[in-house]
Amino acid sequence: MKTLEPIRVQTGRYSVVTARPSAEQVNPLLMVIDVRLPRDIFTVRDAAEYLLRHSGYRLADPDEHGPKAQVLLNLTVPDVQRHLGPLTVQDALRVLGGPAFRLQVDPVHRVVSYELLPNDETGGL
Repeated sequence: MKTLEPIRVQTGRYSVVTARPSAEQVNPLLMVIDVRLPRDIFTVRDAAEYLLRHSGYRLADPDEHGPKAQVLLNLTVPDVQRHLGPLTVQDALRVLGGPAFRLQVDPVHRVVSYELLPNDETGGL
């Protein structure tokens, strides 16, 4: 089977680029952001929804999160997390969740949620 050579596109007199999607076009959660949360964002849920607003993803419905994750989502965003970046949307969501939660991503339905880690993975938090 013959391998196809990448398509090259001339973008200027002396410049050529390879025509292929960027990582963030393939996975919008890899988009690099530098965000200062607005003053009307109070909870972790509000912050997560704000971060996801241009990604095509959404935060899972409250009943799709476990009880501990629901508590997390209702907590106030810490001041130290009101400026996030530069980092990927995915990493910013992980920062909001903290070390006790795993970010779950459903790329089929473009939904993200938080799952409490077992005690052995959190160091007994």
